[in-house]
Amino acid sequence: MTKKMGSLVRKILSEVGRNEMLSWGYRIEK
Repeated sequence: MTKKMGSLVRKILSEVGRNEMLSWGYRIEK
C-alpha cells in the first residue's frame, strides 16, 4: 500500500470515528 493511500485511509477512519462518537453520544443523551 502506498503512503498516499495510507494517509487517505487514516483520514477516512478519523472522520468515521468522529461521526460514530457523535452519534453514540447523541444516542446516550436520549
